[in-house]
Amino acid sequence: GAMGLMQLKKQTADYIAKTLGAEKYKDYDIFDVETNINFGCYYIKYLYAKFDDMDTALIAYNAGEGNVLIWLTDKNYSDDGKSLKTTPFRESNEYIIKIHKNFKKYSKLYKNFLDK
Repeated sequence: GAMGLMQLKKQTADYIAKTLGAEKYKDYDIFDVETNINFGCYYIKYLYAKFDDMDTALIAYNAGEGNVLIWLTDKNYSDDGKSLKTTPFRESNEYIIKIHKNFKKYSKLYKNFLDK
């Protein structure tokens, strides 16, 4: 059910539109590239502020904020209640590995940009 470049679900996009300003985004188009990227970046920033750990925020982006809140209370998934060592979702575990792998590649290509 995720849509657009940033793969947002309708419910998440509606929440973001309301938070950013219902008038401006009253009739938003989730498939509009600029809107979709703005919403996705806003949501990642929101999740990072909430979880204060980038990997946990990114897993929440992939698996859902509610799932992450549950997993953080489970010793099978979190040792400290703040970060995740794994998840019960194979897709989310692979997602975070893929992000780290791609970040390394981009860090080499754009080292002067990403170190800021």
